[in-house]
Amino acid sequence: MPDKRPIQNPHDALFRGVFGDPQRAAELLRSVMHDDLPAADWSSLERIDASFVDEELRDSQADLLFRAKVAARTCCFYILFEHKAGPARFAMFQLMRYVVRIWEQCRADDPAATHLPLVLPILVHTGDGPWPSPSTLTELLDAKGASAALLAMQPTFTCKLFDLGATDETVLRRRRLAVQTLLPLLHLQQLRRQVATAALLLAWRPLFLRLLAVPGGQQIMNRLCSYVATVSNDDPKRVRAAYARISKTSEEQYMTIAEKLIQEGQREGQRKGIREGQRKGLQQGVQLAMLTLIEQRFGSAPPALVQVIENSSTTEVDYWMRRILAAATLDELLA
Repeated sequence: MPDKRPIQNPHDALFRGVFGDPQRAAELLRSVMHDDLPAADWSSLERIDASFVDEELRDSQADLLFRAKVAARTCCFYILFEHKAGPARFAMFQLMRYVVRIWEQCRADDPAATHLPLVLPILVHTGDGPWPSPSTLTELLDAKGASAALLAMQPTFTCKLFDLGATDETVLRRRRLAVQTLLPLLHLQQLRRQVATAALLLAWRPLFLRLLAVPGGQQIMNRLCSYVATVSNDDPKRVRAAYARISKTSEEQYMTIAEKLIQEGQREGQRKGIREGQRKGLQQGVQLAMLTLIEQRFGSAPPALVQVIENSSTTEVDYWMRRILAAATLDELLA
């Protein structure tokens, strides 16, 4: 049940675009949770609308909510994708809030239910290096000197951490993921680590060819090309040449997205220029009106005063215009 919330960040867009598919999410969850949930029926995984969870971080994070059968009961899987390179100290507290909101929604949907569903929170981290922040709620508590009885009454909370930032490519490949899952994870993991995107693409050429040979592979390839065009710092000519060695369609997709981004950047620059021109035009108009009022009230303004007004903000000039009728002299006006 995909929601319609806009995703502004390219990392989030790629993650949700690929792993919003229950088949891809099932493989990711199977890999992450295998040792903890050997009885999970991943074929029963279905996506649930998570738009109710939180809107506070909508521009910087992607979250996904699924449910599946685990040992004859239905469990919810809440996946939070965290791509920041810096610390997120209160992530466990935020995650706990999300889990509570899931339970609140379950209560609203079924007031007669006598139990809350199990929710398994999973944090996927792709920042530079290992996850730098607390991974349990207990680590956030000001517990120094507190009695054991008081500590026993505090809530405890943690999550399953899939730390791509602390994983190298070789270890990730050992998970034996399908290429449709592996390549997006490699892009999220590796592109921030290397400027030489073209070299990465060529190293992954066998994976790309396998991806293009499976059903739905071209759609994922298009998402990956869009991601590279948006986030890569490599020379676009080198990136284009790398895609040309992979497939003609990949090269064309990359060039289409790259040209679109250039055009959007140009349009945004033009819009900023127009807005700046309008602002300056308004400011100059107000300054001219002020000088006209001064001339009518006190005669020609001295050159020094003209320069002062031309260097003044619209707010300052507006203030003087409100004072001009009450001021007896120029000195009183500008005091």
